[in-house]
Amino acid sequence: MKSVIGETTDAEYQLDEEIGRGAQGRVFSVKGGKYAFKLLGKKTSKDAQLLKRKISYIKTRDIADLNISKPIEQIKGEFLGYIMEIATDMMPLERLLKPTNDLNWWEATGGLKKRLIILKNLSTLLSDLHSRGLIYGDLSPKNVFVSIDKNFAEVYLIDVDNITHLSKVGDAFYTPGYAAPELVKGISGADTYTDDYSFSVLAYQLLTLNHPFIGNYVNNGDPEIEEEAYAGNIPWIEHSVDSINTSTKGLKSSTTISKKMMKEFENTFETNLLNKLKRTSTLKWSEILETSLLGLLVCSSCKNTFFFTPKLLCPFCNIQKNSIGIVQILELNATLKNELKERYTEITFDAIKDVGNLIHRKIASLDEYIPVTENDVFLNKSDSILFEIKVGAEYNYIRGVNQKAITVFAHGKLKEGVDIKDETRVSQGNWLIFSKELNEAYQRVIKVGRYNI
Repeated sequence: MKSVIGETTDAEYQLDEEIGRGAQGRVFSVKGGKYAFKLLGKKTSKDAQLLKRKISYIKTRDIADLNISKPIEQIKGEFLGYIMEIATDMMPLERLLKPTNDLNWWEATGGLKKRLIILKNLSTLLSDLHSRGLIYGDLSPKNVFVSIDKNFAEVYLIDVDNITHLSKVGDAFYTPGYAAPELVKGISGADTYTDDYSFSVLAYQLLTLNHPFIGNYVNNGDPEIEEEAYAGNIPWIEHSVDSINTSTKGLKSSTTISKKMMKEFENTFETNLLNKLKRTSTLKWSEILETSLLGLLVCSSCKNTFFFTPKLLCPFCNIQKNSIGIVQILELNATLKNELKERYTEITFDAIKDVGNLIHRKIASLDEYIPVTENDVFLNKSDSILFEIKVGAEYNYIRGVNQKAITVFAHGKLKEGVDIKDETRVSQGNWLIFSKELNEAYQRVIKVGRYNI
């Protein structure tokens, strides 16, 4: 099959290469880079009518702003399939699940940072879909497409014929290994909770190169044991008290999963495995993953990204950093704000313990700029960068992006309207930056310093 003809437009779509294959069909790229073609199999009148209804249903849903490959039209001829939109330079997520200990491959494909951003974007996409009363239904590494370039982490969902608002018991189609236990056992249809479970499986697998339920016991057992594992009848590979199914493959979770993230995996795969109402939602995952990205450091030797630990030791190559820069964004409390208004230079910040509640903490290697976004400061979900801060060996530096002036307090003095259009050097020590002038309603403090081992 070299080309297909659109049923509605009579347009000819030249097929390029196969970019995905699953139980429901095969996906081909279309020459020109704007579309893809999903081949479902041989056409029957019943199947064609069902697909037409599915496409019509999706076209009427409120998903135009989401990264979901929108269906365009069915094709003519003996085969059943449809044309869909797709972003260029994308690949199936399964290509990042290579079971290997080759750390060169891990870093060359984006390392931990890219994988965390992919999961952050995917969890946000799914939670947005759920907020509109829709479910995806069959989440797996074959129908999640991600950027090929190691420096980008865009996410697209394909196979949109799965999307619906409900699924009856026994009607749900799922990919083995990614379905919630209640789907495998046939006691529930697909819903937002089964999407949440599928995401957790995919997330754990992407970060460790291990399926959470396929450990040594399952790998060495009869084929029936795998089905039992997927049904939740065998402990997951990191069970807190039952080690029968531990795994000696993949990456250590302590290397690529933070403590907060591990609590949610334990909640989903152990504590509330069979209680879907209490398993971790994609919305909560989105929040946790966003926070986890703030704790990444870059190894100066192997270039891998890794989570902050007090020892500043890279788990991939065991090279240790001596110090890092830390930026803390706090909410300025009302009492201190009023004192500042009345007497600028008489306040000694060393003596003040309660500056305000911590909103965000961001870390970075020395001499690496840390972006401060609107969301970091105002929690408004905007990624627009206000300014960037760098901690150096002797000085701190700040440069404006969308905000060109700040207020600085250092060495017992406060100066308003400091121009930061260009890189501005600030002495190290106890100093704060006020994100808005003192009479603004949303007052923030940014404390910058070094952490030394």
